[in-house]
Amino acid sequence: MKGSNDLMFLERSMSDSGAWVNPDEKLQRLKDTVAARKLNISLAQYRHGLKIIENTQKEFAKIFSKRIRDRLGGGNANRAGERSNQRLIEGAGSIGLDSDILIDSYKNMRNNPDVIGQSHHLNQDAAFRDVIPKNDGLCVELEGNAFRDVGSPHYSAHENLESFWNNFRSKGDLYGDTPKISDYNSALYDSLRAAGLSDAQAKVAVQNAAKQQLQYGFSE
Repeated sequence: MKGSNDLMFLERSMSDSGAWVNPDEKLQRLKDTVAARKLNISLAQYRHGLKIIENTQKEFAKIFSKRIRDRLGGGNANRAGERSNQRLIEGAGSIGLDSDILIDSYKNMRNNPDVIGQSHHLNQDAAFRDVIPKNDGLCVELEGNAFRDVGSPHYSAHENLESFWNNFRSKGDLYGDTPKISDYNSALYDSLRAAGLSDAQAKVAVQNAAKQQLQYGFSE
């Protein structure tokens, strides 16, 4: 029986390396094993792939963030954004009647007991963190781990956005170019739709992301 074979496979996969010692490690190993099984690759290959993705994101983020800083003239826009961002934050944290979606700062979302999913930065932290402070970045709630829970809303959002970044990476059609803010916002909308948000929800989320970008000096 397939179900029995899958269970035996998981038990064998989790029986080594002391995986049963730490409950959190045990659960994560189980999730990774299931994800690797779905992709028909080994657990080691799956985790190696995650590491490559994370390292690639970090490398690209450094380049993208530097170009953002250069474009904004050495951080003047960042300081202006810090002064005016509080007004935007004060207007967040509520559910829009037309979209039925909670949008709030990362800090507020993390401290909100009603939020059971993960806080997903609308202005991706890896790309914008040198300009928009992580805690102030506006977020929506998405279920699942962005790197490990294959098929979850959070994973799907990042997976979709990765296809956008790939255009600007080595071997991409736009390699060497810097994406415009409008390009990013269009990709953000597509990624939120891929995560399961409705058209109205995705549009409201992107509108809030664009407002915060303006607060920090982004005009294009």
